[in-house]
Amino acid sequence: MKKIAVLGPSGTFSETAYYKLCGQNESEIVFEPTIASVFERLKETDGAVVPIENTLDGFVSQTIDELIERNLHLVRECSLDVQYAFLLNGTSPSECRRLFVQFAAMGQCQRFLATLPHDVAKVMTSSNMESHRLLLAKVPGDGAIVPIDQANGFEGFVQSGVADSILNATRFVLVQKAPCSMAGGTIRVAVAVTPREDRPGLLYDLLGIFKKYGVNLSAILSRPAKSAMGVYRFYLEMIGKEADEASIRQAVQTAQNAFDIRILGIIPAVLHSQD
Repeated sequence: MKKIAVLGPSGTFSETAYYKLCGQNESEIVFEPTIASVFERLKETDGAVVPIENTLDGFVSQTIDELIERNLHLVRECSLDVQYAFLLNGTSPSECRRLFVQFAAMGQCQRFLATLPHDVAKVMTSSNMESHRLLLAKVPGDGAIVPIDQANGFEGFVQSGVADSILNATRFVLVQKAPCSMAGGTIRVAVAVTPREDRPGLLYDLLGIFKKYGVNLSAILSRPAKSAMGVYRFYLEMIGKEADEASIRQAVQTAQNAFDIRILGIIPAVLHSQD
């Protein structure tokens, strides 16, 4: 049976994404505590499920870097609604003295956090499940930001919908070491670009190639090449119909005259929408 590395522990959004991407009982899930360890575990597993983009936080830089540096490939993607609740061992947010919160949850709930007493001690946790576990020690004044479904049955104060947007969502991807060609009505193409030189107009020229071939660039992200200060590479995503794949490949081929460029994946695009 195949093994898939997933950002854990059990009960996280990443586990939910794993079941959407891999199905039930089709592979064995292997939990890892960090994004870095998920990618490292790929040496022993057949794939990995990782977050790549969030509505509020944007792209997950570590995921992008690992994809490029490890020469990995996107296989498929899914999108999950991400909503949080504030739970408190008490009766009012004004009683909160200590808050357990995972780093991504903290970044996505800034407006609510600003309403808590200014002297609240924020304790960063490794996962939302860890935040929930620490809260259940039932110390008065302890609070936690957790996924909204973990508010069910909680005996204390509950405030739902504390994310900065009701449209908050995270896109997850299944990645593996070998490329996989998958057809789809709407496709997403991910490309890594490394310039061969640094000169004025370099990015302008790169974008002009995709414009020439009528390719819709949905995202462009610059990342340090980690070779010297001021040296960058680019991560690009394109959205189009399956019929646009030929134009995208032509654009990539043309860009290869001046850039080191690699297609990371051509996959069916899952465009998030709220029900």
